[in-house]
Amino acid sequence: MIYRPPQDADYPGMQALDLEQNLQDDAAFMDLPERERAGRLRTSLASLRFYSRSEHSFVSSDTLYTDPDVPTVVYGYALAQSVWMGDKPIIWISSIRVHQDAPAGCLAGLLHAVTKSAIDSAVYEIHLAADAHLESIAHREGYKDAHLKHLVRYLGSRNETAPARDDDD
Repeated sequence: MIYRPPQDADYPGMQALDLEQNLQDDAAFMDLPERERAGRLRTSLASLRFYSRSEHSFVSSDTLYTDPDVPTVVYGYALAQSVWMGDKPIIWISSIRVHQDAPAGCLAGLLHAVTKSAIDSAVYEIHLAADAHLESIAHREGYKDAHLKHLVRYLGSRNETAPARDDDD
């Protein structure tokens, strides 16, 4: 398996994987208003083009270079960017997705790719939102529990349709 920056031919596979994950996370996803569905998807064309240039985003695939006109099989992706925190840079992984049929080690490989890009850029702190499907592998890869949850405040109509989490510890 190859881990490389996203290319145009990867976008359809990345968008399909994002949609699949949203459907798994919320059975009523397709019943939501179009604006709400679009707001939950992280893989709009503008977003993918931005993350493709971030130098910290990766896809896992079987192909190193692709013809932009031929879609590729995407096993997973990590969308990450460098963020200046006022006193230091960090890498923020805003979305990481892995297909349920991906080869073993795909998620760990994506985390390794982001880690290598951070080190190569002299950035020594990587953040990602706590997510149940990531925690065990992230811990094995050296991520620490910072005792913080990623909190989001939704405004306007997003507040009415945003998913609620009742599993507070």
